[in-house]
Amino acid sequence: MGQRVNATDRLYLAADMPALIVWGRRDPVIPVSHAGIAERGMPGSRLEIFEGSGHFPQLDDPRRFARLLCDFIETTKPAQLTADSLRDRVLGGWAQAEADAESARAVTKAGTRSTTKARARAATKAKTRATIKAGARATT
Repeated sequence: MGQRVNATDRLYLAADMPALIVWGRRDPVIPVSHAGIAERGMPGSRLEIFEGSGHFPQLDDPRRFARLLCDFIETTKPAQLTADSLRDRVLGGWAQAEADAESARAVTKAGTRSTTKARARAATKAKTRATIKAGARATT
């Protein structure tokens, strides 16, 4: 039968949120190849694969999982989200999320200098690219 549920078309909702992805290499339910797909779909996420684990790595190696989770919490900067930004992301779909992520990357690269201009330029570029991609998807 195989897996019938697929979240890749919704990963954009977590585009700039910190995410720790923990996967068991021997997962018989969802193949480990899906872990890389999830990581690529959520820029800035952190992927940890437990080599000897199956579908429940947190149960197979709870101490390692606890250390990993504590480290992630201690070393990861929280996302700065608002109700408006989340609403816009849900309503705007993938194009808005891509623009938001591009804007955040530009600000990070630019540092504190010209962040408003960097955000505006990045958002414009990202929206243009996203619109082109969305148009290409619609015609295929």
